[in-house]
Amino acid sequence: MKSGKKLLWMFLVVLAMGVLSSARASRKSEITLILVPRTEAMVQLGKEISDRYPSLLITYALDASGEKVTALYGWAGSQWVVIKPESFAEGKFFHNPPDSALIIEPEDQPAPEALIPPAAWCPAVAKITTTQLRPLLHLVGQYFDFDYKEWKWFAERYHMEIDAINPEHLNIKWYDQPLAAHLDRKAVPDASQDLQYWQMVREVVPPEPATSPEEEEKKEAPTGNEKAAEPPAEAVDNPLTNAVTPAVILGAPDAPAEEADEEVLAAEEAAKPKKEEK
Repeated sequence: MKSGKKLLWMFLVVLAMGVLSSARASRKSEITLILVPRTEAMVQLGKEISDRYPSLLITYALDASGEKVTALYGWAGSQWVVIKPESFAEGKFFHNPPDSALIIEPEDQPAPEALIPPAAWCPAVAKITTTQLRPLLHLVGQYFDFDYKEWKWFAERYHMEIDAINPEHLNIKWYDQPLAAHLDRKAVPDASQDLQYWQMVREVVPPEPATSPEEEEKKEAPTGNEKAAEPPAEAVDNPLTNAVTPAVILGAPDAPAEEADEEVLAAEEAAKPKKEEK
């Protein structure tokens, strides 16, 4: 009976990891919206991830009830800028929209619906429902498909063994570690236990199948009365290149006037070094 349960758990782990890996191969060629609670530890982790992947990093704060968003701040590369909830809902805080979103939330305080980006500008959304560092690093690494150097860096950064945050040894070859590390390998956490913190909110809807030539021929021929199509708008990005579109949150100079927060701007102005008078 126990062996049957163990096999079932192994099957569930493989299935869930397959869901995670179905899109992670392209993380470095797409933009990810990362939302983290506005705490020192989560902000630091968010910045460490956004330094490695094209990301729109946003921190959020909630009221005492946990149902209302009281503050949203976006990292514009050199400073934090205020993002109003309505601007977030309408997607008016970036130059290029994200391909997916990863929301990190504490176990005892789920992110409200207002923080789930609309499908109109963010097709896929996933959640990690814990801020415990070990399972959080495990799932974040799975989501972004960390290579060996990234697993090693995050393990050393947070004083953990690689086996603790990567029990499946994802992207770790036998020659990446010395022989002693293999011989002295300690017991690792059960990877299946971390899956309780993983939630897929919205997946990308697959495109409709292409129409066959026979079906195309059956379509009604044009009558000649159709209106001429409007000329296409000028493309922002060159479609002939494979360059990744930049992940940029609107900074203070680019943000609409109504986006500015007078108190934040005043504090930033006061923090600037003053020129000495001659």
